[in-house]
Amino acid sequence: MIVASGGLGGEITVFFLRVLFGGLILGYLMGKVCSAWLAKIFNDAVAETIITIAFPYVTYFIGE
Repeated sequence: MIVASGGLGGEITVFFLRVLFGGLILGYLMGKVCSAWLAKIFNDAVAETIITIAFPYVTYFIGE
């Protein structure tokens, strides 16, 4: 039998589910925030581009 070092099977499963659903929820919420922010900007291509590029990076950084 193979035993994982550092955790039992149940602990690993709980960790996996927490990371899975936590990432989904964080991504959804950050997407809503980004969309709301972009909706307030009108005809400013530079700001829209910066927000569109920076927000996924910030979301990844927070998620890690």
